[in-house]
Amino acid sequence: MSSSTSETVAVDSLVAEYLQFQNFTATLQSFVSDVGTKGRPLPNFGAQANEKKLQDAKAAVLKAFDNGEFVQFFELWSSWVPASFAPKPGTLMIEFYVRLYFAVFPVHPSFADQKSKQSLETAMANFRTFLDARGSELTDPLYAPYFGLPFFKDPAQHPTFKELFQASWPVDIRGRLETFIADAIRARLQEHAKVTPKIFELVGKGSQSRRGSSSSLLADDAKSPQNKDLTSICSELYAILEKVMADKKMPHPDALKDIGARIRKGRYFPVRDPSQASMGPPPPAMSKDGPQPPRSNRAPSIRKDGSGSLNYQRIKSDLTSTALSPTKKALLLQALRWRLAKSTGVARRMVATAYVTGDLFGARSKGKELR
Repeated sequence: MSSSTSETVAVDSLVAEYLQFQNFTATLQSFVSDVGTKGRPLPNFGAQANEKKLQDAKAAVLKAFDNGEFVQFFELWSSWVPASFAPKPGTLMIEFYVRLYFAVFPVHPSFADQKSKQSLETAMANFRTFLDARGSELTDPLYAPYFGLPFFKDPAQHPTFKELFQASWPVDIRGRLETFIADAIRARLQEHAKVTPKIFELVGKGSQSRRGSSSSLLADDAKSPQNKDLTSICSELYAILEKVMADKKMPHPDALKDIGARIRKGRYFPVRDPSQASMGPPPPAMSKDGPQPPRSNRAPSIRKDGSGSLNYQRIKSDLTSTALSPTKKALLLQALRWRLAKSTGVARRMVATAYVTGDLFGARSKGKELR
């Protein structure tokens, strides 16, 4: 077997073990079937041994049920139905119907050729004992007709119990029991094994490894000479800033010059390599006001006095467009009004001139006018 094949089988086994642990029975069956269809060896997982135990135990329980062996059946029931199943409504229901089955077993026509291990009187007495002990929990009206069963000498002849003596009724109860007991035995085996799938261990180790690596990298980063020097520069700059705030005096130029030289020497900030100019867009243009966005995306500049260029073609287009809502058109006109009204003196004259020059309201346009 090649290394890649053995690794695949190992992964298949981990997945199968996890599915078995989570009780994803249908998914597990489909997975194992798909693995076999692809020609790979079937996954080898620890829960396979549990599956064999499950099948053997289930077979023993059903055998005792089929043979009417009341004592042996409930010994197996006590062994395999875990305490966690007791509070479930389905547990009490299936137990009730199983005990009802054993109560009528001695006189049921489907088992006429079998010699019952107990008489009808004993079977009914066992059923009555169960009703005395658990009857208060059977609050569903569905159970009510069967409380009188132990008091009939020939229940097969009574119309209330006619359904119990049909050939299909024991088959139905057996089907329900088979599903229930398989789940119960599987839960019991998992309680006994308490084996956590290996995939949980691997995931846990992976998380710890990632956390450890991340912490280690951060620690190594902090210890690097470059970071130590950068920390020192930050401390010096902070001390200079504190002194400037206290003395209201600028620091000596040489101090800042020395720090600048150390920053350039350490290359703490990325420097664009001219040889990589084609790898991306150029950096933003610089001006006295700081970095500016590319010219093609920059909005028209507006000075503090309210003047400046506007895209009058765009404004006229928006005002005449049917796509723009009346509310937005009103807001746009309000903004234009404020631009003019809140300017003073020369600035207001400049704004008005710009509106006229830009033919803002289409007064000079030969085409579509603003209405």
